[in-house]
Amino acid sequence: MSLQRARVLAACSHRQPDQVPKGEFGIEPGLRQRLLGLLLKEQRIMSHPNKAESPKDQTDREMAELISVLVGLDMDLTAANPYFPPRQDLRPDPRGRQRWLDFWGNEVIEVGASTGVVRPVCSGIKILLNYAFPQLETVDLAMIMRWSQETPFFIFSQVPGPFSLLAGLTSFLDFLRFTETNQLELKQLAAVTGQWLGDLLQACINAGAQGIVITEDLTYNRGPWIDIKVLRQVFWPALAEMVELAKKAGVPVLLHCDGDVRSLLPEVVDLGFNGIHSLQPSAGVNLATVKAEYGSRLCLMGNLDCDYLLPQGTVAEVEAATRETLRVGSPGGGFILSSCAGILSSDWPAENVLAMYRTAASASQEL
Repeated sequence: MSLQRARVLAACSHRQPDQVPKGEFGIEPGLRQRLLGLLLKEQRIMSHPNKAESPKDQTDREMAELISVLVGLDMDLTAANPYFPPRQDLRPDPRGRQRWLDFWGNEVIEVGASTGVVRPVCSGIKILLNYAFPQLETVDLAMIMRWSQETPFFIFSQVPGPFSLLAGLTSFLDFLRFTETNQLELKQLAAVTGQWLGDLLQACINAGAQGIVITEDLTYNRGPWIDIKVLRQVFWPALAEMVELAKKAGVPVLLHCDGDVRSLLPEVVDLGFNGIHSLQPSAGVNLATVKAEYGSRLCLMGNLDCDYLLPQGTVAEVEAATRETLRVGSPGGGFILSSCAGILSSDWPAENVLAMYRTAASASQEL
């Protein structure tokens, strides 16, 4: 087993590794290119031993570039995720923007460098309750296989949870209303959704994923979107089965949840998660408080601010925050350094990301 994988496994098992593991679930292409430029100037880039001298296609080139950045920043982990191919291309809209039906059937439009749902696949509760999930065989797992076989990094795969997946099939406001008016039907649908997601989770593990991150948008900056009692009754049974499936396979499973997650932390423990990612400081999550109460039961990952610090802060501020986060999070193990977003944005200064990981590399060895 590689040193990188051993570090992450130790943290997920609440043990003290040789140094604090660190990494992100993704780096957007624009930032990746700028980081490559900075790393070349520093002469810190190392060639990956299994990389072809001349990458054959865009996928090979992007993978080779990302490997160089991960090595140059001394990261231990990344995410290789299932790819959900779009169902159908549609005509561009009157402004020339690309449109298509995504894997789930939502009508999606290109909005700058991002995308937005124009028309969700389910326009009402009856349609949502009768939604037919796509064939699992159409999901592409090739990148999970490649990253797990060809690189030394610990490979997480991100899988949506039942709350987030169902919320993404209809208007979010309608979905919140359904959680009040149609709880029994939603519980049955969540069970079906959980079975499909459990099969996907198992497929990711079979493809080589060494860890699973279940992504659930359960909270916003003021707490849970819906009453915790409803979460327990409607969504927790399906979510618990997904967690149990991963643990039976011997694979650590983390919850990713942005926002103020503090009131849900006892639930996260009871559901059996090995850890939690985000710990968003701008939503009031204090790492020291969470570490003191849950550090022996949950691996804590994240907490570096993505609202001000990494997008707008100075290099000195990033360095100071990184040192403080390590000082608080690292004692006793069970901590992984990461941004609270888990995805490094193309809008952020590459110098700040470089400062974060350079500081982490030196400080984590001193702890």
